[in-house]
Amino acid sequence: MEEFPPDMQIPHTTHIDVGIPGWHINGHGDSCRNNFNLSYMEGVGRTVGEDIETTWAGTNPLAPSVWEMGPAARHDTLNDHWNSWNFRKIVGFRMYFALRFVSCTYLQLLQGKLFSKRFYEAFKMSTKQTEVFKQLSATFTPETVAGWEAMVARWNKNQNTPNPYAEPKGGQSYSFQPLCACVTNSLIESTLQDVRLELANEEATQAALGRLPRHRVSMTTFLLTGFELEDGQCVDYPLPSCITI
Repeated sequence: MEEFPPDMQIPHTTHIDVGIPGWHINGHGDSCRNNFNLSYMEGVGRTVGEDIETTWAGTNPLAPSVWEMGPAARHDTLNDHWNSWNFRKIVGFRMYFALRFVSCTYLQLLQGKLFSKRFYEAFKMSTKQTEVFKQLSATFTPETVAGWEAMVARWNKNQNTPNPYAEPKGGQSYSFQPLCACVTNSLIESTLQDVRLELANEEATQAALGRLPRHRVSMTTFLLTGFELEDGQCVDYPLPSCITI
């Protein structure tokens, strides 16, 4: 960093969060997907973080030429093309970002370019998903929502605390209060019979309230039938005589 010009140096007091691009993270384990997921980071928004990979589409045709070059010439040639790619994209922002504010809540798209198209889509989907999130949150008690929000805020501040996005392991559960969050070992793994009983009780409660299923096959029966069909697709094939266990 000391080799960069003063106006390009990052202050030593700067806090940097590390994340894994959205496509590559699928090849990582649970720990990486839970702790370095861009979707879980505060302020990141909707991004995949794989823009550096898109340059290969423009530089792949260089392969026959750079294959014949020495290391230095190949390095300079690739850098020239990548710098040109970045320059054209930055200059194009002004043209692509041709948007006009019609009101405080609506944007009219003037040019159908990729940059403005994505910005316009993000603007509309932000409003839509905010409303969906509010409707979902309204189905839980205020205490439950406050507990979840406290866990997320605590984890954003200190990632040594329990990760609210991680699925509890077998035999564990999250217990939280507005001022406390911890992992407990009080949850016993559920079996299929436990789930079947819980769903049957839920259907009985709904039926007692007069909320009968719309179809002849209830949701519980439909799900359990799907599990049975899935199990029925497992076929045991005999091993060849040349293989022994």
